Amino acid sequence: MRTRADIVSPDLCDDVLSYMGSSLNQYKNCDIIDVNPGAGLWSSKLHDFLKPRRHVLLEPDDFYEPFLQPLLDAPGSTYINGPANDVVLAAIANTFLQGLLPDQHPLPRDDARLSEPNTSLLLLMNLSRVKGRSTLHAAFSTRDVLNDLIGCSWAHRGLGRYGQVRMLVWMGEYFKERILPRDLNQVDAYSLAFNRKTQTHSIAEHPSAKFARDDTTLELASAVRAADRMRSAGIVIPSHRQSRFHQMALSLLKDRDAQEVQAELRTKIIPEQSLVEELEELQALFESTSKAPSKPNLVPWRERLDYLESCTDKALKDKRRSNLKLLPIWAIADEMRFLEMIVVDEVYPVQERLAAKERWEKLKLEISRFSTNRSARQNLYNVIDQRRAFYQNPSVLRWDNRSFEPLATVPHEFYPEQPLILLDVIPNPPLREYPLTEQAYWQRFGTKMFERCTHSIGKSLNTMRRGSAEVIVPQAGAIHDPRRGGSLDVEDVRVRTLTPEMVDELVDAWKNWTFRPEELESFFTDTRPQFHDLPDTDSHSIRSFYE
Repeated sequence: MRTRADIVSPDLCDDVLSYMGSSLNQYKNCDIIDVNPGAGLWSSKLHDFLKPRRHVLLEPDDFYEPFLQPLLDAPGSTYINGPANDVVLAAIANTFLQGLLPDQHPLPRDDARLSEPNTSLLLLMNLSRVKGRSTLHAAFSTRDVLNDLIGCSWAHRGLGRYGQVRMLVWMGEYFKERILPRDLNQVDAYSLAFNRKTQTHSIAEHPSAKFARDDTTLELASAVRAADRMRSAGIVIPSHRQSRFHQMALSLLKDRDAQEVQAELRTKIIPEQSLVEELEELQALFESTSKAPSKPNLVPWRERLDYLESCTDKALKDKRRSNLKLLPIWAIADEMRFLEMIVVDEVYPVQERLAAKERWEKLKLEISRFSTNRSARQNLYNVIDQRRAFYQNPSVLRWDNRSFEPLATVPHEFYPEQPLILLDVIPNPPLREYPLTEQAYWQRFGTKMFERCTHSIGKSLNTMRRGSAEVIVPQAGAIHDPRRGGSLDVEDVRVRTLTPEMVDELVDAWKNWTFRPEELESFFTDTRPQFHDLPDTDSHSIRSFYE
């Protein structure tokens, strides 16, 4: 049994390179480190496109030797058989320690180029399956590798010694929402830290049949936003690679202005069409072969139909009934957000700002009196948070700020058949060197906060140390500012809506507080990236490379 999946579709490779090729032009004739190239199809396609001066193959599985050896033996080949290792970080370190990339030189610690992109080096990785006891274990193993690499980038250690190195990473679909959340409830300290330190884009993925925000207009509004940006940039996805939401967005934008479409979606809050009506429409579509050509790519629609048919009729109707009941309250929350923006904006006359504050207080009281069961109340505040996060500028979720849609893949383009995602990971230039211990403190603090992601920020702080909120929260300006994701009522700012700026301010205030619990401070300061991917023996030089 193979330990990972391979890319086996030449057409997929060609479509990916055609789609993102212009952004890779600056990497022509670069050096490539290729971790787990497997059968080598993706590697050879990218190699032919970039024509690298050196392409180091780090393949630990002998099974793939018949596939890779012809690449190494070809006349004039620039492929190099590198120090393959099951341990990803060790293999990368040994590539440099063995001098296989003589044109790459570590930069002095005070060199400004450490914070600049190194376009002479590209890292490819296939982390589609890391050996683990379960899918969840595999996901965390993958996170460890990426977390260590990006952490070193900001600390100017490891690959970070050579500048900021771009990564193209294939991984299992199960990891998609753990690094690029599509919903606030999927955000955790890891994804928040990762997106603070990188610009990460999904280049190709298998479209989901269900999104967490399906029962609101947000997912479609997000797709419309991306489609409009693509239209402005002249980016076009081949019809057979279009997801369901992208097709819907293109249909809405066909004869209409994007602002008009977005205003309509924002006002509606929930789709006009119920899930039951959507189910009936899709059933009619696939029952009539004459209607089939109306969709450029039918695959995601077929999968959507399969999903809806797997749901009970009662579940679909109950969800719609609940949302219709909450719709007036969501509209009130939207108005409150609009009023908050007026209150804090000094461009408006004082009297208008005071009137807005008075109206805001009345509406807040109205929402607090709304009586419903616990489940409906959770849904109420969930949608309020999701809408505020989406319509904030920029949106809280990186997914909602995407400048293009990923290409749609199908499982049979990989072997064994399973959906994979291709991520383009570009480190953000750090403003300064961030030691690994400092990064660990930030992420560990966030981890404690996200243990209760639906709690208010103040309540979460008080679970860490009673009374800490009244000291810490006033020092975090962003939490009080609706323009930066906060609110006039800080109790209405929940942990799942935290932004990196807010965590920066909370961490700084926490560090300056005298009464930090010793056991918690020990957890924050003593725990640092341990490079769990490295073996415990014979790795002194490798650890020195990263530390």
